[in-house]
Amino acid sequence: MSTTLHSFMDIFETEFEAGEEKVQLKKIAIPLIQRDYAQGRLDGDVNRVRTRFLAALHDAIVNKPITLDFVYGDIDEKGVMNKLSLSLLGAGGRGDGYSDASSMEEIFAVAKKDKRLVSAINDDFFYPERMAIYTPEVLAEQREILHTALDRPLEFWSVAYERECKTGADIYAHAKEYDLTTLWIWYSENIDEMNKYLEWGRSLTKDGRVILGVYMYDYGNGCPISDDHMKKQLDFTYEKLISGEIEGAMLHSSCNMDIGLNATQITKQWLDEVIK
Repeated sequence: MSTTLHSFMDIFETEFEAGEEKVQLKKIAIPLIQRDYAQGRLDGDVNRVRTRFLAALHDAIVNKPITLDFVYGDIDEKGVMNKLSLSLLGAGGRGDGYSDASSMEEIFAVAKKDKRLVSAINDDFFYPERMAIYTPEVLAEQREILHTALDRPLEFWSVAYERECKTGADIYAHAKEYDLTTLWIWYSENIDEMNKYLEWGRSLTKDGRVILGVYMYDYGNGCPISDDHMKKQLDFTYEKLISGEIEGAMLHSSCNMDIGLNATQITKQWLDEVIK
């Protein structure tokens, strides 16, 4: 997908609709928690941001390209995004850890308009509080709805971290209800044992299906990831893509791209080499 680049100057010259009024942007507020619109808040400001974000996402998919902050997706050799996934259950920062029926309906509404939507994903799922609400039986029911509600099946994906393997948490009964696991390495020192964690990730679903997540920041230790670990992580990902042991990779994320991290430049160079 091509993108349109924006300066802060032309952003501040932008007008948008708020009801019947046209409002000119006068300030940009950075939320304390990333992606404030996705965290389940319901006040007027957040509802407005959420509505504009969804409208911009739809417009970018069906009309004209814009710069998107974040999306799960798959881009083909022509640079066209041909697969999308939307969150059914949001990130762990959402306090209630709950997703109601409207979340499923919103996913179906998008899926009816755009055939590139292929799955719903439960982010940060394997917490005891969430597993208590979403028992294996509940997950099986959700998977069945996703598979049968439309004229094509939508897959059911989960997010898992290597730290859950290290804790020995009993997550298998829940994990088996998902079609695919997206596996992420939270602590960069565990990149040295990625083979072990990939085998664990493949054991979570019935068919061993995994998409490997690639962080460009060491979130577990709260510091930049080392150059060596970043290169090792990318080389491992490429090896497993070529071998067919993983179905794809997700790069995380746009919030890392413009803050001067070495990992960002290493990843760009890696992408250039892979594309060649």
